[in-house]
Amino acid sequence: MADILKENLIDAVGWLLFRETDFHYLLRYLTSSPHDATALEWQAGAYFSSLVLLYSIPLMVHMWLDHKSETSKTPQTSVDYGSLLTRTVTAAGLFGSTLLLRTATSADFIYFQF
Repeated sequence: MADILKENLIDAVGWLLFRETDFHYLLRYLTSSPHDATALEWQAGAYFSSLVLLYSIPLMVHMWLDHKSETSKTPQTSVDYGSLLTRTVTAAGLFGSTLLLRTATSADFIYFQF
């Protein structure tokens, strides 16, 4: 668990270093205390945390079902070509639709617009 917390901390600091261009603002972010946050900032934090939790429910359900099926699964000796073909065609279709349905106008990378 400690390794996961360290990894998340490194990710958060790396994101701040990538996103923030002013060193003084970066120091303010890294040295600020949660006790200094306004009520609106706490509400925004609660909202985004709830949103992430809501969007992660399908991932948690999949993880639970996958773990449950691994514990009751016997070793598989044959390859299921139907499933492999379905996943391959689906991935190719999604990739192709990304290429076909893209916008005709070019846009700047969103991080550099702020």
